[in-house]
Amino acid sequence: MTGQMGRARGGAYEEVELTEAVRLCDPRGHLLPASVGWSRHPLHICNLRGHWPRKKKWNYWCVTNDNCLFSVTLANIDYVGLAFAYFLEYETKRFIEQTVMVPLGRGCSLPDTVSGDISFENKAMNLSFTEDQGCTRIHVDSPAFGGTTLSAELRVEHPKDHETLNVVIPWSKSRFNFTSKQNCLPTTGTVSALLHFMELGIVLGKAGRSNDWPEPRRHLDGRNRPDRERHLRRWPAQQGRRGCSFHL
Repeated sequence: MTGQMGRARGGAYEEVELTEAVRLCDPRGHLLPASVGWSRHPLHICNLRGHWPRKKKWNYWCVTNDNCLFSVTLANIDYVGLAFAYFLEYETKRFIEQTVMVPLGRGCSLPDTVSGDISFENKAMNLSFTEDQGCTRIHVDSPAFGGTTLSAELRVEHPKDHETLNVVIPWSKSRFNFTSKQNCLPTTGTVSALLHFMELGIVLGKAGRSNDWPEPRRHLDGRNRPDRERHLRRWPAQQGRRGCSFHL
């Protein structure tokens, strides 16, 4: 491969920093050398073409705090599409997941850029990631979430000066990967599921972009059936993070 590439210096490999939008592939789906490098913000247009069934696109979200984790993903890997969500409560080790697979990626359309609206509709799970004035709105509902029901409504903020990791990893012109990692994003919203006859709702407040920020309190509000008592549990601050991957 020729073109703009990194170089070795002082025993370390120095990658090129990209500062302008760039296409990942040429019209045949081969890696463009000018796209190899890293950037502080998503700049790549990941125009994957051909090479069936090797293309893979992932859009992954994970929301965490000191007590729990909620994650949702939509992926298209050419021969199959995947939508999945899972919830983990650390203290009780309670883990619930739901995966929906569709042949040939039908209904799992992802844009060529990290940002962009995404939706998936299926009788087992509906989800959407919608860009809205500097934030991403995440909606998930499933009537069959590991034997229970799931409803999630989250708002993830993208602070203007928040830097992320975006990098192309080239093995050859026909085998390569672009990934975007976006961590510590302030998030608000709710995730609820009916577990053992109890409705659990995680009410998420603003999270700091770094450990130096204050950590507002969150709470989990458990509402039992009418013949059972109500209880309230406190949860610490949480963060949202996104991972996007495009590769052959």
